[in-house]
Formats: sequence, C-alpha cells, structure tokens
Amino acid sequence: MYRRALTAMCLTLLVTTISACKIVKNPSPDEIASSKMTDAERMDAFVSDNWDTKFVPFYKENSHPFEEVITGLAKGLDDAGNQFGVRQESEASPWHFIVRGNGKILSANTESRAATATIDATGNNEPDFLLQLGPVIRGTALRDAVTFLTFSDFRDQIEYAKLGRSLNSEAHDRVTSTLPMDNLVGADVSFIAVFSVTSPGSKLVLTPVEVGVR
Repeated sequence: MYRRALTAMCLTLLVTTISACKIVKNPSPDEIASSKMTDAERMDAFVSDNWDTKFVPFYKENSHPFEEVITGLAKGLDDAGNQFGVRQESEASPWHFIVRGNGKILSANTESRAATATIDATGNNEPDFLLQLGPVIRGTALRDAVTFLTFSDFRDQIEYAKLGRSLNSEAHDRVTSTLPMDNLVGADVSFIAVFSVTSPGSKLVLTPVEVGVR
C-alpha cells in the first residue's frame, strides 16, 4: 500500500515537472549571426539581400511616367498624391512618388560628397529636378515609398531610421557609384527614382533606383 502511494506520488511529480517544462527551439545559424550584428549591419544585410528581389521590382511596378506626375502636381498635390503617390497614415506626412523617364543632364555638382545632377526631363532645356548621386544621399523617400514594410515591422525608431540609411547607401553602391562622374553634363539619362513632396511647389529632389547614362 505504501509502495503504491509512493509510486503514485512520484508519477504525479514527474507529470507536473514535464508539463511545466517549456520547449525552446535552438536558434538557427542565421538568427545567431543576426543577433551579433549592430542595427546598421543588420539593416545593411537586409537591404542587400532584398534589393534585387523585392525593392527594385516594387519600385518598377509602381512607377509612373515623370511627365504625368508633374502635370498632376501642377493641378494639386493631394489629387496627384491620390492618383500617383503613397503617403503614411498621417495626413501631415509627405506624399512619395515613384517615377520613370528620360532626360538630359544640364549640370552636375560632383565635387560634394552629396553630389547631384540637374535633369531636364520634359525637353524644354530647363531643370525639372535634382538627381541625388551620393555617396551621401539624403532623405527617406526610398524607405517611405514602399508599402510592403511599415514602422511596426521594426523594433523601434532607431532600427527604422537605419533602414532608410541602408537603402540610400545601397542606391549609391548599386546605381550611381559606377556613373561617369566626369562626363555627365550633356549626357542623355534614363531613370527610375523616388521623391517626396511636403507642400505644393517644393523643389524636386529625386533618389535613384535605376539610372542609365549614354
């Protein structure tokens, strides 16, 4: 009788102990490597891994002819935004536009680390926008124009900010770093690029996704 009671008690304790155990999955090698990275390194890796497969296809598929967009902007920012643009949830946020087109390079400032080129994209020999060449590329248009990522996908504001910087760096490394910087003026250019507009009449500064110079 005593042995039966002792056996029952031991079994009860064993079942209780097992049920209280939590099975923890061993982290994968990728998860271990990622945990050792800084925020900047992790975002750089994320952008590099997804630039060709996710980011560039998205920009291409959601681009609009530049002339159509600026014609729409001339009629009203919100109307153009609703037709061609993307905006975050807040109505105070800028509109972001992804555009494609062709033009001519009228001038280039390549001495600065934040190099730019002035582009005529409408054929009137007047500047229509500045194209950022880098290596310093400003703004978060590349980040904010994509709809498959939102702030809630990231740990915090710091990590989300690093994403924007990584996208800008990738654009320079993949797109503009190989351009003939000494022979830009007068060249024909094709482009897919992104820009943000906060208020009507704002100066257009485009961040490149693809650029061809010939």
